[in-house]
Amino acid sequence: MSFIPQIQQKLNLLALKDSFISDCLQEIQQNHSDLLADINSITEYIYNIFLYNDIRLTSNPVLRSYSFDTKEDILEHAILQCDEYSDIGNTIDDQLNETKNRVMKLSLTDGTTTIYGFESNHIDGICMGMKPGFKVALRQVKVRRGVLYLNNSNIQVLGGDVEELVRLEEEKRSELERKYRPSYIPLSVCRVAQVPLGAVDVSEEENNDS
Repeated sequence: MSFIPQIQQKLNLLALKDSFISDCLQEIQQNHSDLLADINSITEYIYNIFLYNDIRLTSNPVLRSYSFDTKEDILEHAILQCDEYSDIGNTIDDQLNETKNRVMKLSLTDGTTTIYGFESNHIDGICMGMKPGFKVALRQVKVRRGVLYLNNSNIQVLGGDVEELVRLEEEKRSELERKYRPSYIPLSVCRVAQVPLGAVDVSEEENNDS
């Protein structure tokens, strides 16, 4: 009996590709066969693998049904990957450090479509030392002219990273250091606790952002 339908049902929020699930199951069968007795252990293992792989390889696109050309809309829920981020509220000298004036800009993707989210109020789960490729769960996000307005009530940082994106970010920071000689927070200084599968929350909640 195939586990794929059961796994898809339990991990439906991740919109995982069947091919990715099959690869994970093969890995489990070869190296972690003790997990096969419990579907919850299997899904938790696959969720953890998802967090540390590029969403382009793991998931089907979920943003195609949304039109980001309208003046105002609501993105009900989605789990996306942050490819890169910057602080547009500060100068070059300060934008890769933590300051009280920060305004984070996140480049978010479902693997096909890229959209930008801006920090309308300080988001506790994000800092300038995070490794890119981390996954986020969004719920009831206000969209204005194609831009997401993010705050603590509508974004949950799940954790994870993507090795290739980390390498590119490190190269970018090295180049900026050579050019501007600021003192940047190193990647991985900010280690946000990984959210377990059972705590992922995209339930509807009133958005208090104006």
